[in-house]
Amino acid sequence: MLTGGSNTFGNLIVNYNNAALTWCGRWVTNGDGKQSGWLGSYVKFKVKNTSNIRVFNTISTTDTTSDLYQSYYVDSIPNRMPQYTLYAGGAILAATTKYYDLPITNDGQWHELKIYGYAGTLARQIGQTGVVVINSFQLDAGGQIAQSTIGAKRVQVIGDSWMGASVNWTRRLDNASYDVYPIAANGITCSVANTNYNLDFTGITNTTDPNCDAVIISYGVNDFNASVTTGAFQTALLALVDKVRLKQPTAKIFLLRVPSNTVASKAYGQYGANMSTIAGLRSNVVYLDTTSLDATTTWDSDTGHLSANSVIDFESWIETQLIANGI
Repeated sequence: MLTGGSNTFGNLIVNYNNAALTWCGRWVTNGDGKQSGWLGSYVKFKVKNTSNIRVFNTISTTDTTSDLYQSYYVDSIPNRMPQYTLYAGGAILAATTKYYDLPITNDGQWHELKIYGYAGTLARQIGQTGVVVINSFQLDAGGQIAQSTIGAKRVQVIGDSWMGASVNWTRRLDNASYDVYPIAANGITCSVANTNYNLDFTGITNTTDPNCDAVIISYGVNDFNASVTTGAFQTALLALVDKVRLKQPTAKIFLLRVPSNTVASKAYGQYGANMSTIAGLRSNVVYLDTTSLDATTTWDSDTGHLSANSVIDFESWIETQLIANGI
């Protein structure tokens, strides 16, 4: 169990570099905090003897298309923080320090928090047109903080928001068995992912990815919606697989077919054959065929993200596939 510093009111201040914090995904230090260019990156830790967590951020933006927001989990239950007001009447609120209070049940037991970066387009995230830096956390006086359980196997997950959004199935994969390292972005196709995979931010090459036991790659939702041909998809995915292999020379790579949304007539799974072909062309690459799940998988109202029930079922299915393949 670790502690941070205390302010004059006796509250426990936990800075971004406290050893109890586990930063999952591609985070880089920005001033006195951490910032990520990829959706799905999160920080996790456990607390007790506090009824509140205050999260301090520094925010700057040149993108006023929409507000930024963060999301968080308390004991695996997802929540969304209130949206940040980044501009008013056209005036951008640059380099503004913001905080939000997260209520915690103070029952003397440990509770796990997972606090995510922010949702936004790839241009906003990697291009840094909208920036949220997580600086520190404040607990009540007498509060305690400790490191969360770290899974025995590290799994990198690469995809669009159906893989990376805070309410989707990959969040449940972070458990005692698996340590999840997410690299995802809203609305991107496989080709866009291939172009940006090696970057932390525009013009800044990633050099800090840890060695992973497995990598799960899954695209298809935005490719289908953008009418990407199966041939173009295969070309982009093969190039991405080769880039991943250079960074992860010993990891088993899984190519995960997105189930088709049969109710909405969205044939996301049409790229499964391309994934199967690539698995046959490259060593230590496995195709995960979800065709048998098409009929039972249900989707959210936006037709591109799994329903709450299917999130649970799908994550369970993924774990059985990892175990069957020695992960």
